Amino acid sequence: SAFASGNKIINGGGKTIALSSAIAFNNVSNLTVRDLIIDVTSTSGSNFITFSGTQDAAKTITQDALANQSTICCDSTGLAKGDLIFIQSNQIFEIATNTFVSQYARVLSVASGSITTDTDLLYDFKVADAAKLSKVTTAKNIRFENVTFIGADTGTKNALMFDKCEDCYVDVNISKIDYAGVVFAQSINCKATGTYKNAHGAGLSYGVAITNGCHNVRVVNAYGEDLRHLVSVGGTKGVNNFCGAYLNHGRNCRDAVIDSHPASNYFIVIGNTAECTGQASTPKDGFISQGLNTIFEDNTVIGALTTSLTIES
Repeated sequence: SAFASGNKIINGGGKTIALSSAIAFNNVSNLTVRDLIIDVTSTSGSNFITFSGTQDAAKTITQDALANQSTICCDSTGLAKGDLIFIQSNQIFEIATNTFVSQYARVLSVASGSITTDTDLLYDFKVADAAKLSKVTTAKNIRFENVTFIGADTGTKNALMFDKCEDCYVDVNISKIDYAGVVFAQSINCKATGTYKNAHGAGLSYGVAITNGCHNVRVVNAYGEDLRHLVSVGGTKGVNNFCGAYLNHGRNCRDAVIDSHPASNYFIVIGNTAECTGQASTPKDGFISQGLNTIFEDNTVIGALTTSLTIES
């Protein structure tokens, strides 16, 4: 197939292909897929198309690296200026989900036994909390442009999974796919837009899910209808930092249009609209924030049946 061939640009010309089994791309970068309809009604597997980067073995942090500092003591062998690193520890960020602190940073300089990062640390990474860092080699520059996925609404499926990816762009039309249309996991500087509709699997049906330690992943100008959430931020394997939802419109969702779960910090929600007039009564139907430092600005809720904005600790 075109996907398996290794082509860097796949132009479908509006044609439809039926995907019989899931496809996984490991360490593939600079791939564009455009103008294609992908029928996954009979596709086996949970993630129909997956792109994954790699993460090296962890290096132990040998001296407490504190928030607002940029020097980390560790075995610096094999690290170089410009490397992307994922930093984490066993310090609890959110106790109910047992989520630990984490963040991405880039190496600015390397010395014997230490590195300096390009930005100050957001959290304390202490020796007593088994602090560590790993070099991450991301899959980069993957684009889906005007691509449609047609699912069977059979539950616990994802159309697109981006795991440890960077600088990716998704513009898709996805219907009848749940768990999620698009999932970003531990990814950085990515953007999703498009239309997401009609997913019902066990109530867990999302347009875009931002999970497990993402950084600056944004959902912009997307439309969602007949889902649980259009945008869901969460996971339990790291904190999602500086992610956002901008200028999106959700209609007839079964719960909040945008839900920022506990594993989020500095989540930005600007210019979104929640149209609730067609939905059945649910506990929450506008926007939810359960993380830290969520910023809400210029959002609109129309016809809220219960709660327009819920802030949970």
